[in-house]
Amino acid sequence: MIAEIIKILFPTQSRNGNAYVRVEFKDETGNWLKTDLCYDYRNWSRWKKLLKVGNRIFNLKKKDDQTIDADSYPHLLEGRKINKIIMPKTDEEWCKAGYI
Repeated sequence: MIAEIIKILFPTQSRNGNAYVRVEFKDETGNWLKTDLCYDYRNWSRWKKLLKVGNRIFNLKKKDDQTIDADSYPHLLEGRKINKIIMPKTDEEWCKAGYI
């Protein structure tokens, strides 16, 4: 499946105390999808350089109707990879970095 990143939300703390980022997508038919990515999990390394609004990602698997499986092996179809990853700490930094 192919989907475009439309929004990356500010990091949130999960029930178990880990920080995660919710990423929202639009698929080829215009349907809204989401996935939650936790910095502490192995799958983060697959995603971290692809997280830029406007990037089109392929090789995604659906977990259910509105959720992309975070354990997918995503690849960049169109857009730019991020070379230096700096996770913003404030809302202002988050907006400046182009995540929102």
